[in-house]
Parts: sequence; structure tokens; C-alpha cells
Amino acid sequence: MHCTIGDVRDKVHRGELEALRWGQQFRFFREEVIDSMTRSRPGDPTPDDENVRVDTDRD
Repeated sequence: MHCTIGDVRDKVHRGELEALRWGQQFRFFREEVIDSMTRSRPGDPTPDDENVRVDTDRD
């Protein structure tokens, strides 16, 4: 599994992951981050991809 801190921050801003403010930084709960990042499997549509039609009939 590979995720960046940007992926985690995006989930926090969307409200999908809880984080605590600690000074000017956020603290994440490791197990919750891992659980949040592993809920979907490779090939599963992401929330951004759900309404996107993929054209596979191109030449």
C-alpha cells in the first residue's frame, strides 16, 4: 500500500477521516488512516470516478 500525506489530508478535508489539530499540524490515528486507505480495492471506482463514463471503443 502506498499513500501520500496529500491523500490523507484530502480525506480529512472531505470529512472521511478524523484528525486532531496539534498546533499548526494535524495528528492522524494510524489505524484509522490504514483502514480508510484500504477500504477500496484496485479497480474499484473512486468517488470522483463514479459518474465518469470511460470510452473503451476508441481506435
